[in-house]
Amino acid sequence: MRAALGWMLAAAGCGYTVGPLVPPGVRTVAIAPAENLTDRRDLDWNLTRAIGEELQARGLVVALGGGADSTLHVRVRQVKERVVAESPRDEVLAGEVTVEADVVLRRRNGSVAVERRGIREAAGYVASLGQTEDTAIEAATRVLARRIADALVGGF
Repeated sequence: MRAALGWMLAAAGCGYTVGPLVPPGVRTVAIAPAENLTDRRDLDWNLTRAIGEELQARGLVVALGGGADSTLHVRVRQVKERVVAESPRDEVLAGEVTVEADVVLRRRNGSVAVERRGIREAAGYVASLGQTEDTAIEAATRVLARRIADALVGGF
């Protein structure tokens, strides 16, 4: 019992919440096209599609049009690239990409039901395996979509 209480207090101190983020009474969610503040083409579309697929896979009704109880808004703030290893000729041998986004769930009346900023997900790549920065961005985007869906449906 003490261990569980300690874990819950530690989680609360780290900014995590226990339980789903979708508030009571929200049964359907519309997903607004993600806003992309980066120069990465199609990142907004890929993330929007992936979030929709992940929410549907978890049993949440994703509505089209204006009939939803709430609307999910996602803003992709940045994509950071980091070189992990390079050759003597400055060729990238391995790297890591981090995708960062903000999420806001608004009720039909416009009030904010849930807001989370700075949700990040990273993925690495190794050039000798045929992986690229683009494949790492795709992988990080898929995992970020899973994280957002898990948080909305099942909590952290």
